[in-house]
Amino acid sequence: MDLQTRKINFIQEFLKLESEKTITHLEKLLRKESKVNPDFVPMGMEEFQNRIDQSSDDSKNGRLTQADDLLSDIEERIKLKSNSDKDLFKPMSIEELNSRIDQSEDDFKNNRFKTTSELLSKYK
Repeated sequence: MDLQTRKINFIQEFLKLESEKTITHLEKLLRKESKVNPDFVPMGMEEFQNRIDQSSDDSKNGRLTQADDLLSDIEERIKLKSNSDKDLFKPMSIEELNSRIDQSEDDFKNNRFKTTSELLSKYK
């Protein structure tokens, strides 16, 4: 499972939490483990207030996303990604693996192979 999928799964599980004690513990752990980004510039009060105003305006005008809709969208994206990964990495049987090894050995013995440089030349 790639890092992005793990993050999304973690967020989904976090959203299900009901225990304030557990959330507080995770917040402390996150602060402890977070690495400080030297390029990070905190938001100023004016920008903060502008974001609050924008959020209030969005809410009043119905520009909202329901949590259930967001979770459904995330789950669908995970399914799509995992399905595309399956196409790339299909498991092979032992018989197929042995056949490929035999073919490779035969190709090598009979000089039917390309050097790494030859293989990479098409990408130049």
